[in-house]
Amino acid sequence: MAKPTTRQELKDYALRQLGYPVLEINVADEQVDDALDDSLQLFQERHFDGVERVLLKYKITENDIKRGRARGGGNTLGITTSSTGSGGSTTISGDTYWDDVIVRHTFDSDLTDYSPVGNTPTGSGVDIVASPVKFGKSARFGSGEYLYYGHNAAYDFTGEWTFETWVYIDTSPAAGAIFGKGWAGSSSDTIGLMVDNQGGVINFRWFNSESSTHSSTYGTVLGSYSAGSVIQNWVHITATRRASDGSIHFFFNGTESTSTSSNQIIDNDIPNNSSRYLYLNYRARAGENRSTDAIYDDVRITAKERYTSNFTAPTSAFPTDGTLTTSAGGEVQSFEENTNFLNLPDAIIGVEKLYLFDASFIANNMFSYKYQLFLNDVAFNLGYSGLMSYAMTKTYLEDIDFLLTANKQIRYNKRNNRLYLDVDWGSISAGTYIIIDCQRIMDPANYAGVYNDSFLKKYFTSLVKRQWGQNLIKFQGVKLPGGVELNGRQIYEDAVMELQRIEDKMLSTYEIPPLDLIG
Repeated sequence: MAKPTTRQELKDYALRQLGYPVLEINVADEQVDDALDDSLQLFQERHFDGVERVLLKYKITENDIKRGRARGGGNTLGITTSSTGSGGSTTISGDTYWDDVIVRHTFDSDLTDYSPVGNTPTGSGVDIVASPVKFGKSARFGSGEYLYYGHNAAYDFTGEWTFETWVYIDTSPAAGAIFGKGWAGSSSDTIGLMVDNQGGVINFRWFNSESSTHSSTYGTVLGSYSAGSVIQNWVHITATRRASDGSIHFFFNGTESTSTSSNQIIDNDIPNNSSRYLYLNYRARAGENRSTDAIYDDVRITAKERYTSNFTAPTSAFPTDGTLTTSAGGEVQSFEENTNFLNLPDAIIGVEKLYLFDASFIANNMFSYKYQLFLNDVAFNLGYSGLMSYAMTKTYLEDIDFLLTANKQIRYNKRNNRLYLDVDWGSISAGTYIIIDCQRIMDPANYAGVYNDSFLKKYFTSLVKRQWGQNLIKFQGVKLPGGVELNGRQIYEDAVMELQRIEDKMLSTYEIPPLDLIG
């Protein structure tokens, strides 16, 4: 068929052009397939008919924003390259939300709070111990023992937040607490993450004195687990609050409880009283102070919702921002790269522009410069100056917009399919749409007309011819029955010359020229 529409038809066409079935074409099917794949790749990457311009719409997600804001360092979202001199070693932190951390303890040597708030608490009977530990050393709390942080504006739990820690509950709690905010002189404006043993089941609960739903004696159950899986075992517990709907979520060793996984626990009545104080391993309330006989390691409280789905419980200590250590004799050189990229489909071969749906200087509504200009200069003055003054003023405003509204900086490479967005990710909200102006390859599986492209047919035929000659070169001088001799070298050289002519014409005629070099 002179107009191939399938892969097989194009292969048959090329073989016929070389003399099949009159001649036996000594090329394996696998070699023909390789030649066709190479031809399609060159056609799609260099020929203007091998791609199409498309506008892709993409909705920014919360995970995109987290990845965009992530630094390198020890954070798994970042990309870090570090090198040391002889005998050197390095430990580099990389907490994506470090600026939002309000409490951070390692307990490796003391009770220091390493968070940006830096409010080291007062300990009541707390000891640093070497066993049992999860990482380094841990903090031992007996019944009635706690860390007292007092009041700080950062200790505001009315928005989104995450509390997480490794905890080793040593004695089964009748009515205990993990952390809380309250005052022993009042029963109001008190909140806390509670824990108790009811009938051999360990319940983690949420308590809020100001909520009719969560103010019962023990609070509302967030998750229930067998006593054997909790008591005298290291477990990772996490409680989060989602600001958008006020839902409380609980994770046990990285797996969310079925009691919270469907947003069942809602609390939009959390108080923020400056005379209520933050505690670890304690909930202070008039007549109902509660604590737990437990050991804590790696405590972190963040004013962000870190987890929205199941995750792998950490196998190493949480990072502490700014920590950089080297051993003697080693000089650390650390290079970090942000993960501010989107993974594009494999079919995308190039990206030209990015359009972000945000408020621009020249808005498109009745109060915008554009509308008012048209209303005044055109609607009322059309009979005097026509469209000339409108066009000139519009051009002037577009120049101002171009100078004052920075274009979105992007980087893209086909080989990794990553579109890097060099923007302020902190100013982008989830749900924002972007439009990606890009080039997509013409996939013959979707566009059968690709197989009938004149350049592709000629180039593919010459590639098969070159492979045929390559296969026959080793048999140079061997005569076939009847005295026929195939000249493999001549076939190969002819094919090489044909390919060179086709490629030269493609570069000069069919390839999209680099616009910056035209002048």
